Amino acid sequence: MAKSPLLVIDIGQNRVKVMELAPASKNRVKVVKMGSEALQLGPKAEQGEIYQRLQEVLPLLLQSLGVKNKRAIVSLPGRAAFTRRLQVPVVRGRQLDRIIRYEARQHVPFPLEEINMDYQVGKQGEEASELEVNLVAVRREIADGYVKIVKKCGVRTDIIEAAPLSIYNAYAASAHRDVEEVTAVISVGASSTDIVIEQNGRMQFMRSAPTAGNHLTELLIKKHNIEADKAETLKRKSADQYTESDELNPEDVALVLEQGFEHIVTEIQRSFDFYVSQPHAMPVTRVFLCGGTVNMEGASEFLEDRLGVPVTILDATDLETVETPAEYKDALRREAGLMGMAVRAAGQAPCALSFAPSAVKQRLELERRSPLLILMAVLLAAMLGGSVYALDNLVQKKRQAAEQMKQIISPGETASPRLKEQREIQEKYNNRYARIFNVAKKRGVLSRIYLEVQEMIPQDIWLDSIDLKSDRLSIVGRALNDARISTYMQNLALSPFFDNDTVVLRNAVFSTDSSAGSPQVDFTIEIVGFNEPTQAEIKFVDEFRSRMQDTPILAIRVIRPGDDSAGAAPSGGMGGYGGAMGGPMGGMGAAPASSPATMGAGAEGEPEPDATLLIGVYQMDDQNERLALMNKINAALNAASFSEIKTIELRFHGRVSDERERILIDREQLARFGEGSLGPEEFEKSFTLVTPSPSPTPTPTPTPDLSEEGESTGGGYGMYGMGMYGMGGYGMMGGGMMGGAPAAGQ
Repeated sequence: MAKSPLLVIDIGQNRVKVMELAPASKNRVKVVKMGSEALQLGPKAEQGEIYQRLQEVLPLLLQSLGVKNKRAIVSLPGRAAFTRRLQVPVVRGRQLDRIIRYEARQHVPFPLEEINMDYQVGKQGEEASELEVNLVAVRREIADGYVKIVKKCGVRTDIIEAAPLSIYNAYAASAHRDVEEVTAVISVGASSTDIVIEQNGRMQFMRSAPTAGNHLTELLIKKHNIEADKAETLKRKSADQYTESDELNPEDVALVLEQGFEHIVTEIQRSFDFYVSQPHAMPVTRVFLCGGTVNMEGASEFLEDRLGVPVTILDATDLETVETPAEYKDALRREAGLMGMAVRAAGQAPCALSFAPSAVKQRLELERRSPLLILMAVLLAAMLGGSVYALDNLVQKKRQAAEQMKQIISPGETASPRLKEQREIQEKYNNRYARIFNVAKKRGVLSRIYLEVQEMIPQDIWLDSIDLKSDRLSIVGRALNDARISTYMQNLALSPFFDNDTVVLRNAVFSTDSSAGSPQVDFTIEIVGFNEPTQAEIKFVDEFRSRMQDTPILAIRVIRPGDDSAGAAPSGGMGGYGGAMGGPMGGMGAAPASSPATMGAGAEGEPEPDATLLIGVYQMDDQNERLALMNKINAALNAASFSEIKTIELRFHGRVSDERERILIDREQLARFGEGSLGPEEFEKSFTLVTPSPSPTPTPTPTPDLSEEGESTGGGYGMYGMGMYGMGGYGMMGGGMMGGAPAAGQ
């Protein structure tokens, strides 16, 4: 645990005061040395003059006192600090820090980069909806300036306080404290009057008024045209000390001082009025005075008469946590600022804010944690040593066990018949386990395929049976019309588990059952092979489907190096994509179902190769519609974490014609467009236009007559000619005029 600093330095406008402490008992300190030195600066001295003079005076003061402690608490004048009272939501930790920093930007008249700030959160009831926060800040350049000067004197600054906070800590440690009262502690110094108000046992208000003892001196100089030293002497001179030889009589001096005190009272009363105007604030019921100016004759009585509340001089040496030797009592009786810092050094300050630079706070936090870090380092070293020892023993035992196993596994010609028998039994069980594992793995895939087939069922399709085997699937059902069958086959072909080739219409005839109530089509669809898609591909297809519900999708394929899935197809086009699509999808045939590379991944443990995503849709002439489609593709790729896709190939098709347009899009350019860093015009310039290969238009086939049983003479579907829909190869619904080459095996 870091040691508390035992040196306190109070820097005022006129004097710098130093006090050295020593531990007395638990949570108590005692004063061992105390001294002060005048800075001899005018009332309107600039900050640079104060720094210069302090750099000259402070080293001499420390040397004359023989100070040994090198870690200090430094108090800045109250006018260097400003405070704000905030109401924030009930939060904790980093969220509270962020909210307070946001509020500070609204209330502090300086950028946050130019201030050092700290805050104190008040207690709140269980049902409180807001936290009360006292935010106090000082200019960073002022705090850093004092830190540098103190450092040049060989002293390290650990804590920087504001004088009003030190005064409040002194009062809070005194026997005068009463939490039932609304108490104001007022320190009338040389350059400022510091005012702190406590209510309900907590500091609620802090302000430094610019009118103080220097104002009285200036009035005397101006009124009687005298030197500053003489005015300072007259200000502190009591009435019984005047003689007949004095140039001024006490009545003239008292009249000027009374005018000056009226100005001080006005500032105090303004602070009281402002405080009472705040929510939940109550009027001040008593006042305690401290500071050098209150030593003037009749000061407390004058303030009591003007403020209308009891006024008492605060004895700063009567503190529970600080022992003050008799020789220092008179000098420290009114020095509440110094004594408040002593309370802070004892660790008993109720308001423990610090405005030290962040580097100082980080150093103190490291010192506070250093014992724990050292202990952790020792434990870690012990654990590492024990681990190395244990690991060495384990390696030796493993080595011995390996040698023994080697003798068992490869015994050579000396192997016993019993050992050979056991090895045969082991091999038998290993083979059985491998078969069971393959069955379980295949069962999981088949279950997913079964669900996929059911999810793809469109409206007005009824399934009678699904016969699912390890390498094929047969679907028997009824449909309202052939368009429903086309839609169903299109949906199946869009699944990552199937290919265009693998979805085959084996039979489709009108139902002759009069009980059906309306014409129906009995059909049989066979899926003659399954793919092995990766999880990323499955997730992408699901995402893309959900985003493209309002746009028909004609094809989704992943093409990897070595695939032939982008090759030209027969004129039947994309089998499974509707009767009107016999011709348009020519050139988008898929790889044979026996090729797992269509949707599969590389070997286990190997990185997946770069791939191309091929998507077919109907022709889009509107450029905004195209860009919206590309945004949906990008969103689906990102949602699926499909990183192996490096190129997107878009193919646009007409309703009754061949492929019209083909575009290659770089995945990186698509991602930049999706995140907004690439505009539409630049994005369009990055497209690579590919001239599609022409596909021959199939010769129309006459529609055969429908027999009474509903079957055509051409065999198959009757009026729809399903036997001639181009099912052989890649087409489902034939080309152009619903014709096509006769289906193989029909």
